[in-house]
Amino acid sequence: MLRILAAAAGGALVLAAGIAQAGEFGDHCAWGLANGKKVKTDCSVNYTGPDGKTYCFGGEMGKWKFAADPEKYISAAAETYKK
Repeated sequence: MLRILAAAAGGALVLAAGIAQAGEFGDHCAWGLANGKKVKTDCSVNYTGPDGKTYCFGGEMGKWKFAADPEKYISAAAETYKK
C-alpha cells in the first residue's frame, strides 16, 4: 500500500512540474513589453511581482532587470500591451 501511495505522489509531482505557469499580459515577455516590444513566451522563466501577479520573460536577464524596479516596468509593460 505504501508503495502505491509513493508512486501516486511521485506521478503527481511530475504532472505538476509539466503544467505551464500562466502569466500577466497574455504570457508576453514583461521586459520586452516594458521596452516597447511584444514577444510571446512559454512563461517558463517567470517572476512574482510585488502585486502578487506572475510575469513571464524570454530569459533570465530580462527577469532580473525587470525585478530591479518592478513598479516602473509593470506600468511601461501595461502601456505597450494595451496598444
